[in-house]
Amino acid sequence: MRIFKVLRTGILALSLAFSLAGCQQLFTTSLGESLTRSKPPVPSSLSATQAAAYAAQVTANRDVPLAKALMPAMAALVADNPTDPSILGDAIATAGIATGVEEAFMKALNVVSINNLTSASNLSASQTNAIAALLGAVSVTADTTAVFTALAGAPAAEMAAAGANATQYVVASIALVVADATATGQDVATLMNESPPFSSYSASSGTQTLVTDLMNNASAQWPGDQFITGMQSMFGNALP
Repeated sequence: MRIFKVLRTGILALSLAFSLAGCQQLFTTSLGESLTRSKPPVPSSLSATQAAAYAAQVTANRDVPLAKALMPAMAALVADNPTDPSILGDAIATAGIATGVEEAFMKALNVVSINNLTSASNLSASQTNAIAALLGAVSVTADTTAVFTALAGAPAAEMAAAGANATQYVVASIALVVADATATGQDVATLMNESPPFSSYSASSGTQTLVTDLMNNASAQWPGDQFITGMQSMFGNALP
């Protein structure tokens, strides 16, 4: 069974928990307790079947350390299978956890309501600062960037047919922006509190191109998606 079936199950659980029809694809797992499973050693290479199984385990447990450990092998598998949307989907699901973005937004629900989080409306400065602090744990490696680059270059319609969703594109974009801002000495909290948000953000050329491609693909494939528009409001100029 491919990871996308697992994702759809988790997404349904979240949409029921949040009671918000527009957020059926907000994150990749449920709000329940992490599953207790033994963790086998991470192999140096993965088959497609292994990648699907590991991606399912990562998303079910929201296991950031395991996701990070898997990224070199996931990136290598994607590079070896550049036209396989299912393999890329497994890698993207793992990368979303590995960056810490999804975990940060799940924790943000302790600070702000789901409605305000997804629309970025009525956020106080203290709430914005709290979210920015949570995003401080976000990290992007060369392997994660390689997987995000593959996603940007893949036909969005094919990815959608394989089970991908708009949120995965937005999570990738946010991870790249936050990591880029941090690496270049730009304070994320300050940028988020600007009007409009990120108005003084200076993106590195590679990040700007990659994020633009990801966001353009997502917006074209899922026009009007609430999570896309909500995060564009929260991150302003950083998410075209």
